[in-house]
Amino acid sequence: MRDKATENSSMSAAGSGASLLAHLSSARNSLAMKGFVCMRRVELRAELEMTVNA
Repeated sequence: MRDKATENSSMSAAGSGASLLAHLSSARNSLAMKGFVCMRRVELRAELEMTVNA
């Protein structure tokens, strides 16, 4: 009886861990996308300044 309860709690912990991991990976992807957009914006601004100064 006790083993069954331990098994259930470990299964639910694994399930919540998996969903947390999925959430973290999606958050990391969106952060990477924002970082990429920000870097691109900086590059474009630098190109624009070079064009204006030239």
